[in-house]
Amino acid sequence: MRPMYETAAALMATEFQDDFKGLDKAEDMLRVAFKKAYNHWMFSEEQDQFKGAVGAVLITLKSGPEFDRVNEALRQLSRASALISALQQGIPVDWDSMEKPDENAPPVIPLNQLWCEVKWPKKQATG
Repeated sequence: MRPMYETAAALMATEFQDDFKGLDKAEDMLRVAFKKAYNHWMFSEEQDQFKGAVGAVLITLKSGPEFDRVNEALRQLSRASALISALQQGIPVDWDSMEKPDENAPPVIPLNQLWCEVKWPKKQATG
């Protein structure tokens, strides 16, 4: 049986297809996907909404530099989650052996920040 987020990604990729037209930057596609996925009518779990939106972007991009940037952002998010879990469980972390960031790599896509901007939009100042 497929995980729910895979079903969400496939459905959202189809549903958001028109919204992605004309967008070529991963950040722009993620903003659109996150906005449409948050509180999605079919997926009640926020984690499925988040993963479905990211998956929809990956399905749409298929390959290339922007696809690689999204994958790298997911990898880093996964590493951070694993690190936090290890620290919470009292597992010692060898900080010296952790990878140093590649200074020539493109800027990392802040997935969590983009998601939070959708969840908690800043109120516009009124004049």
